[in-house]
Amino acid sequence: MAVHRKSPAAKKPPAPAAQPQEETTDLETSMQQWDTGLFDNYEKKILDLKNLVRISGLINTEMNMSEMTQSLLYSCQGMMLVRSVTLFILKSIVSNVYAYGASVGFANESFSEEFTDEDPLVVALLEQKKTLWIRESVNAEIIQPSLLRLAALEPELIIPMLYKDKLSGFLVVGQKLTGDTFTSSEVDFMANMANLAAIAIENLRLFEMATRDRMTNLYVHHYFQNRLEEEIARALRYHNHRLALLMFDIDHFKSVNDTWGHQAGDVVIKEIASIVRENLRKLDLPARYGGEEFAVILPESDATNALLIAERIRTAVQNHVFEIGGGKQLTVTISAGASDLGIAVAAAEGAEPAQSSRESQMREILIGQADTALYCSKHSGRNRSTVFVPGMTH
Repeated sequence: MAVHRKSPAAKKPPAPAAQPQEETTDLETSMQQWDTGLFDNYEKKILDLKNLVRISGLINTEMNMSEMTQSLLYSCQGMMLVRSVTLFILKSIVSNVYAYGASVGFANESFSEEFTDEDPLVVALLEQKKTLWIRESVNAEIIQPSLLRLAALEPELIIPMLYKDKLSGFLVVGQKLTGDTFTSSEVDFMANMANLAAIAIENLRLFEMATRDRMTNLYVHHYFQNRLEEEIARALRYHNHRLALLMFDIDHFKSVNDTWGHQAGDVVIKEIASIVRENLRKLDLPARYGGEEFAVILPESDATNALLIAERIRTAVQNHVFEIGGGKQLTVTISAGASDLGIAVAAAEGAEPAQSSRESQMREILIGQADTALYCSKHSGRNRSTVFVPGMTH
């Protein structure tokens, strides 16, 4: 006969001790404050990221170094509410000298100091790869001579601009407008912005290397061709045909090379390129077309304006004395030819339909007309400027 045993009654766990009402309320308040602080912190990080994306887009859309640096400095000043920001940047892609680039917050925005890659400040930035807090810098004694040279900028922070462990430049940041000390998150934000700017600077340098002639710093032939077609498209779109092209070359340039040597010829080409830039507007686009031949795209101009500019450049070259070394001097002249889009469009009306786009057709016609006018200047005695007229030939 089976025996059924009664299970022992389960013991109930002791009831938790009642918490005082005040302790529970304090705990809930602390948790709420912690949640609020955490939320605010994440919200600020998200806002900072959004601002960095916006600034990155702003500085990376600029294809001009001057405009890009101004966008960077004003963004930094506006976001951080600082009195001043100054940029020092490598002079060129092959240089080891950091020169004044631009600044905001000063009445006289100019600064002549330069720093080589052996300067203690530059060495410290490269070694530490982080922002230098001037008041707390462990390198204060080592970099003191450099800081004295920056004293006029009243620096609070010096922020390296790093790209692939290479120092592209550095930002000298002044005091906050409120007089408060920078927070670590503010410094991190500016460091991230500086590194984004370093990428933009490197991209701009690569763009300039691809589009600029190294000897003259004028635009190269293929970039000139592309930009001319773009300007033609713009002028055709607005139906005003206000676009002119100027072409010129150096008279008897072969004899300069044969008589004085190719280095003397290089001096002549470089200095003529400088004269060209000095006599153009900001929107004009000068290019080295090839050898000793140059071209200038003149937006919002016609052949009459182009002739005035050609004569201004021709006269300046004629009056210029070229120092070619060893106490030797020489003078040269140029011949120029010009045309405009209105003349090119009129010439195309009677021509057979082109296989290429209308812009490409106009580009070929416009270059051909300016080149024909140039050779008419050559055949008429050189050292003169000529505007293309219908019926003109080589």
